[in-house]
Parts: sequence; C-alpha cells; structure tokens
Amino acid sequence: MSKVFLDKNGIIENNMEEYYNKLDDTNQRVFKYYERARKNANLFIETGCNVGNSLTHVKQLGYQSFSCDIDLDCVRKCEGLGEIYHLDSVSFLKKIIPDLNERALFWLDAHDNSQAPIFEELDVIATSKIKDHIIMIDDL
Repeated sequence: MSKVFLDKNGIIENNMEEYYNKLDDTNQRVFKYYERARKNANLFIETGCNVGNSLTHVKQLGYQSFSCDIDLDCVRKCEGLGEIYHLDSVSFLKKIIPDLNERALFWLDAHDNSQAPIFEELDVIATSKIKDHIIMIDDL
C-alpha cells in the first residue's frame, strides 16, 4: 500500500520529499526536529493522528509509533503506521504511559476548534517513571 500525504489544501502527494517541500516553514521545522530528536528517543507518541502525515514521516525515521484519534476514520487511515488507538488523547496517554520504559518524543496535537486538552495531557505525562521525555506541542 502506498502512502499519500495531504497538504493543507487537500492536494495529494505520493512522495514525502514533494510533500515536505510544500510545507510552510513552521511545519518543515517540526519535521526536521523529528529527525534531530531521533538520536535521543526511539518512541514517538502523538495525540491526534489525523491523516497520518507525521506518523508516516517518523516511521521512515525508524521510530516505534503510538497515536490516537477520536475520529474513527482518521484511525483507519493510519492503520499500519504504528499502534493507533480510537481514544481521546487523555485516555490514550493514561493507557500507554504506565508501560513506558524509555524516553519518548511526544507530539501533542489533539485539538479542534472547541478544545485543546494540553494541560491534562501534560499532567498524565508527568506521571511517567521516565522524567526526561521530549515534548512538542502543536498550535500553542
């Protein structure tokens, strides 16, 4: 199965490089940070998988990935890109945090126009026995 990437206008790209080159500067910097953080973390944990663009990128980098979404269609689109859960972000983090035994790169991206559970997500991450996770927050 080939993976496609959707840009902000819904235009499909079949190639990660083409997709990356069309990203705005901020998103290009985020993708570059995933690459830099790879030497410090093997796990990528994302809240809000959407269509799987970040998951596809980090899979190519060799991360073991975990993500969630409350939209079942998004979960289905991301099958095969890691362990994907049909849960809200806080429930998802509560489920996986107790089993973490190593540092992870967190990409907190679970938000819509009405809610952004960032503080609740951070509270759950703080319960981890690992205390040096890397945490990135989208749209703060």
